[in-house]
Amino acid sequence: MKNLIDEIKKIVALSKQDEELIKSNYHIEKYTKKQIIENHGTKYNNLYFVKNGCIQLCLINNKGIEQTIQFSIKGWWLTDFDSFNYEKQSFYQLKAISNTEVYKFSRTNLNTLRIEIPELERYFRIVAERAYSAALYRISLMMNMSKEQRYFNYINNFPKFAKNVPQYILASYLGLSPEYLSEIRNKNTNIKPA
Repeated sequence: MKNLIDEIKKIVALSKQDEELIKSNYHIEKYTKKQIIENHGTKYNNLYFVKNGCIQLCLINNKGIEQTIQFSIKGWWLTDFDSFNYEKQSFYQLKAISNTEVYKFSRTNLNTLRIEIPELERYFRIVAERAYSAALYRISLMMNMSKEQRYFNYINNFPKFAKNVPQYILASYLGLSPEYLSEIRNKNTNIKPA
């Protein structure tokens, strides 16, 4: 099981006092599969670190179809940062893909932690840089590769994500239909479903 403190300490040093302060500023929440955590049209007041399970940030298009914008598995952060940081209504829905347990930080608590533990500014900058790099990588996949190449490139480079995310979510994230993804997988029997 990934531990939040251990994950932070992989990037920055924390004192015992820092660790205790972090522990006193989050809540552990549990969500059931498909449970909506934050709805579109609301202001996101929380940032989530996935302890177990998987959560999805998605856009519901005008046909009522979910389009996956981002997902987060164990050891990753997720929220609609535009809504969270600027207190704006979100276009997105955040929901549990599976039974999920998260560390939930309110905007107020996170701001307190950033003031009290300056190293957290560095930590979150590095996390944001990694997330930005991943977003750019995804855009380059969408622009430069065929659908089949996108899929194989992703599962080869990010096997942990591909293994822990349902195939219909992965298909949506890569801009594929679930049917097309099944077709690709059926043509390549050496690929096993997650």
